Amino acid sequence: MKIKIWITFLSVFLLLAFEAYGQPTPPGFTICKSAGGSAQSFDFTLSGDTATSFSLVDPQCISFGDLDLVTFTVTETVPPGWTLINIACSTNDEATVITDLQNHSVQITLDNDADLVTCTFTNARTATIPTMNEWGMIIFLVLAGIGSVYYLRRQRRA
Repeated sequence: MKIKIWITFLSVFLLLAFEAYGQPTPPGFTICKSAGGSAQSFDFTLSGDTATSFSLVDPQCISFGDLDLVTFTVTETVPPGWTLINIACSTNDEATVITDLQNHSVQITLDNDADLVTCTFTNARTATIPTMNEWGMIIFLVLAGIGSVYYLRRQRRA
């Protein structure tokens, strides 16, 4: 009788503990975009156990959960007129995170069942430098303006 009560008590205790704390969080990560409030869409590729492509607009995030304990790489394709200025990641446990700003990527290795990683890719607009065609147009307009002024002055003298 004592054993049956003890097992019942232990079962109720485990049931209450399970309901209070829930199941352990499966491993996963979240990728977020920050681009100064711009409506520009940024394309990403995910490689690893799960391979996919996705797009984000500031301030969107996308989450990947219930993943195997392997290494994933997230790479951003930076559109023209933009530059990637930062990749900031945080983790709640022992996940390994390696950011590579030059290659616009982050490598995430999930080491245990409770790993959760959040990475934010931050972009800024780049200053545009006129191309040779644009410089040619600018020089042509300046020379045409100077020529027009010279022509009008000659017309007045005559």
